[in-house]
Amino acid sequence: MRKNYTLVQDPLLVDVPVFDNYKILEPVLIYAKLKKGNMGAIYKGRHLRLNIDVAVKIMTPPEQMESDARTTFANRFIREAQTAAGIIHQNLVHVFDVKIQRGINYLIMEFVDGETAAERLKRIGKLHEYQAFEILKEAAEGLAEAHARGIVHRDIKPDNIMISREGKVKVMDLGLAKAFDNRQNQKMEKTVIGMIMGTPFFMSPEQTFSSDVGPESDIWSLGVTLFNLLSNKLPFQGNDLADLIYKIRKSPLPNFKEQIPGLADGSYKILSKSLNKDKTKRYADCKVMSKAIFSHLERLQKKMSTPVDSFRETVIPVIKQIIPPEKTTLLKVANLLKTNVMDYSTAPKKSDIQTTEKMPDKDNRTAAKDENKYDIMQKKISQLHSRINNPQFIKYAKTNIKERLQNLLDQAKASVKSENFIETGSHIISASKLLLAEESKVKVRIENKPFITMFIIVVVIVIVIPIILFAAHELFYILKDYFFP
Repeated sequence: MRKNYTLVQDPLLVDVPVFDNYKILEPVLIYAKLKKGNMGAIYKGRHLRLNIDVAVKIMTPPEQMESDARTTFANRFIREAQTAAGIIHQNLVHVFDVKIQRGINYLIMEFVDGETAAERLKRIGKLHEYQAFEILKEAAEGLAEAHARGIVHRDIKPDNIMISREGKVKVMDLGLAKAFDNRQNQKMEKTVIGMIMGTPFFMSPEQTFSSDVGPESDIWSLGVTLFNLLSNKLPFQGNDLADLIYKIRKSPLPNFKEQIPGLADGSYKILSKSLNKDKTKRYADCKVMSKAIFSHLERLQKKMSTPVDSFRETVIPVIKQIIPPEKTTLLKVANLLKTNVMDYSTAPKKSDIQTTEKMPDKDNRTAAKDENKYDIMQKKISQLHSRINNPQFIKYAKTNIKERLQNLLDQAKASVKSENFIETGSHIISASKLLLAEESKVKVRIENKPFITMFIIVVVIVIVIPIILFAAHELFYILKDYFFP
């Protein structure tokens, strides 16, 4: 039985109750650390009441935040998180709950198995024009829902755009930037610069002045994100924070055609409109922007001489397989929470911290095999998903077939997550056979479309038009005889 002893040593969790070398932030049993940032860390855990894997984000105020600001941080954090939790959209990471336990502020969120746009950029380099706009369109659609509810993200960047293994784009950390931003339209330049939190490269000019910004600020940040995905560069850089902010406010935009040559004219127009220094000349909100990107993607697809794979077809490698706790452990912890007998005094002391045990070689080999199977299954599911979402297939395939295929893929995703590879393989084979048969029929329908169109035209010319002319001729003489006997 493998256990994650490193959680016991985690400084952010030192005061959190421990059970069987896992940590408990009610109602979640934390069993892995996913990522650490400047403002906290993200963990993976099991929600003991919902019985699903979730992501737990612990938020810590920056050290430079003043003491009086820290006292209001928790209230603002809860308020903003609760507002975000009220928004449900397929392109937004859903927030299930927000809690404070033993002085720790944390969010319980939907777990997205995949990578961020920033991680993909680092892994494969700049993206193809079509793929970058695909990702941006879905991010804009999620933000459009937030804007419709009166919420501005304020911290859009590739690090906050998740891409799942199933090819879904989800924006995370909705509204949380506001909890960290303690500016109240500060007049002193040094004070404003000193209080800016997070990554300033993606901030709009107006956001460098004040935290009171509208949807146009998110449009700018999406524009910088698009520039970053297309070029693997940033439009503005400075020697220090003050220099960077000055350039964002005052410096002219870079020449997009020189910085990112070879793009379609429509791509440059979207970049220019979203990165206009005058916010009134940008897109009004993300709904308008997403519609513009959708139309642009259709034009790009028609002009492409060689089809480009969707971003969904990019296989995300499994870097490290995370082994969840055993069911017996989950049941024990769930029973403790249910009966309210969790002893918070069991938090480990520094003297009790155990060193990380070395995993036996046999376990390593087993984990490697499982990881390989998991990777292969995810790749096959991703490929099938991409074929099903092909525009021509969506247009010409029968609805009931598409529904059956989607159902088979959903079953395959569920079984691969539970590591039931035999069942997963069965679903994939069934989906592949059904998809192959329907793709053949779709091909025939597409090939027959010109002949059907020509047949309809011939019928109209040879039969319909003469009938109409004959009827008109007869009607004319009937009316003539009636009015002029």
